[in-house]
Amino acid sequence: MSKIYSVCVYDLDKERCAREEKLLEQVLAQKGLPHIIAISNHGRGYISRAGIEDRLPAIEIGGQYWCRKPGEELTAEGIGSLLDMFIANGILS
Repeated sequence: MSKIYSVCVYDLDKERCAREEKLLEQVLAQKGLPHIIAISNHGRGYISRAGIEDRLPAIEIGGQYWCRKPGEELTAEGIGSLLDMFIANGILS
């Protein structure tokens, strides 16, 4: 598996997407992963091509998309548990 250098938040709500990106940055730092860049995308074109409109907000790691609860803003707890799963499985380090 190739090394992961970024984690992306996808959401069509621009303001919510910005909050979620900031939260992702904070959780990455708390998990000892400040070298991984948090980015976000609220562009309808890419989200439509990825086919994830009904799963937003979503997080993309290594080409895979995950959604905790469609329509609900991501939380530090939700992001943290997702990152913990990736760390435990060696996907993030």
